[in-house]
Amino acid sequence: MSNSNYNAVTNNNCSYNRGDSIVTYSPSHNNLIVSNIANSNFIGICIGSKDNVVSNNVAINNTYGIYNVYANNTEITNNICSRNKWGIDLWSSNYVLIANNTVKSNTVAGINLRAYSTYNTLTCNNIIE
Repeated sequence: MSNSNYNAVTNNNCSYNRGDSIVTYSPSHNNLIVSNIANSNFIGICIGSKDNVVSNNVAINNTYGIYNVYANNTEITNNICSRNKWGIDLWSSNYVLIANNTVKSNTVAGINLRAYSTYNTLTCNNIIE
């Protein structure tokens, strides 16, 4: 999505794409990314805009499960990120809530906060292996 606000992306199966699966680019604000499956993509779910909700998704076998880049005020909750290289990855993203996610068997990092990511809240996540 680009230049798209107040959309709901729900109940999709996005698997085996050569690039990214579900993507929001700035300015695409106030979107709901809910109850999707992203399997075997480069990036499962990529959030590149502010004020979005990413909830109840499954990201499995991707390079990046959920990648939040330049995306402030995002909520990432109740997702399953398994067997990716990076489960949940933030880059230059502030005021992000990461809560109640299950992050399992990711090879590089379960939850990773990179440069210029500040004022984020991580709570009640289940990080396994």
